[in-house]
Amino acid sequence: MIDRQKIYRVQFTEDKKKLLQQQTLARKTGQTKVKRVKIILTTAEYPDLTDAQIAENISS
Repeated sequence: MIDRQKIYRVQFTEDKKKLLQQQTLARKTGQTKVKRVKIILTTAEYPDLTDAQIAENISS
């Protein structure tokens, strides 16, 4: 599959970023939600990564 350039860029405030990071560490946050939050954080931090690279980063 050919990786395409991303159409949307993820951006949020530092407060929102801190909230998302706290959710990844919370004991009562479901693993599915933690995985989604990690994808969002990784996408925002490294906007030039392809979806496949993000998936590899999250799974390792």
